[in-house]
Amino acid sequence: MNLFSAITKRCMIVCLCAFSAFAFCEVGVTSTQVLSRSKQLIKAAGYSGSFVLQRANGKPEVIQGDVHQKLIPASTFKVLLALIALEVGALKSADELIPWNQIPYPNRPEWQKALTLREAMQNSSESYFGVLAKRIGQPQLKLWLAKLHYGNQQLGALPEKAWLEGVLLVSPLDQLTLMESLRTKSLPIHPAHFEAVKLAMLDHEQKPAKLYFKTGTMSGPNGPGLGWLVGWIDGATPEQGASFVLQIDLLKMDDRQKRIRLVKQLLYVNGLL
Repeated sequence: MNLFSAITKRCMIVCLCAFSAFAFCEVGVTSTQVLSRSKQLIKAAGYSGSFVLQRANGKPEVIQGDVHQKLIPASTFKVLLALIALEVGALKSADELIPWNQIPYPNRPEWQKALTLREAMQNSSESYFGVLAKRIGQPQLKLWLAKLHYGNQQLGALPEKAWLEGVLLVSPLDQLTLMESLRTKSLPIHPAHFEAVKLAMLDHEQKPAKLYFKTGTMSGPNGPGLGWLVGWIDGATPEQGASFVLQIDLLKMDDRQKRIRLVKQLLYVNGLL
């Protein structure tokens, strides 16, 4: 090798190393910017709480908050309840009309009629899911909580109050584990039952990606309440999928659509929408 060739080769190595170092720094800066932007979005929405997501083939990414704190699942539990009801035959199919339980809901007249699974999931009917919970029964419901390793796996005496009474508790990380298991179809659930619940959770407004989610809200009797939005996204390829959980502290009742908009913004800045 002559002197010119040796100098040229050395220069190329130096340039390549410099380019690699620059590229690595750029990735780090972008990651920090995304984290900062995500926190700004949550703050701008007027919320405090936690947000965690898990990309396909990745580990949980805690964007903000305490993801280990055990909390009341509120209506997010209705996802699991629907799956269990289908598995044990308490719900024959997603199209079965479950009758109104005859309890008056003056502020939610849409609950005071027979509903299908998708209708009940979309309006979060207490009547519909209360009937399913009673059909399943407390002993069988508790067995399934243990089988699926959901939260603290504890239930009170009334299955129709399981998601609100404060005996069953779940952390944002527990919720993420369930959503990721649903996204990857790794739960011991019949595929047809999974597809039925998945369809009930589908957000038809979000294209071309498919977004599935469920909200949950619990008002505090003497203080702040809490809100959830849990779900997952199926991208154009399996590598573009991710699961997510938003848990917020509520000083007053919020607009469900506001929560949905925030999660879509968070997914967008994180490169998932």
